[in-house]
Amino acid sequence: MGPRERAFVIVLSIVVLGATLSPLVRHPDEDTFPLSTYPMFSHARPRELVMVHALGLDDAGARTPLPPMISAANREVLQSMATLQQAVRGGRARAQCEEIAARVASGEGLDHVVRVEIATDTFDVVAYFEEDHTDPLARSVHATCAVPR
Repeated sequence: MGPRERAFVIVLSIVVLGATLSPLVRHPDEDTFPLSTYPMFSHARPRELVMVHALGLDDAGARTPLPPMISAANREVLQSMATLQQAVRGGRARAQCEEIAARVASGEGLDHVVRVEIATDTFDVVAYFEEDHTDPLARSVHATCAVPR
């Protein structure tokens, strides 16, 4: 290996080593391509989850989360939540609730649902999964409406 090739290998090695070690001097939340620090795994996650969702209520008042196809006419859970968040922020929670109630009325397997509720619930995610404590810590109801039958 000649002196030019040796210098090229040394410079290339320094650049690669610097790029590999660069996440050590960046903020842990910074994420870049192609050297990801996977920030989603490098921090403790909050124990509480706040989410807007649509619930179906039966005659006894028991709540059941409605599937995305019913709550937002979409198969994706996160898109359904985003649709509901936009409706709440835009002051359209009541209209969204009535759209959902109409889908409940025409849907299969939801005969027990008599009312629809759009709410923001706060859950303790660890207790939800490990302690079977599925009740929300806090609830804010944005709209309720009857299912037309």
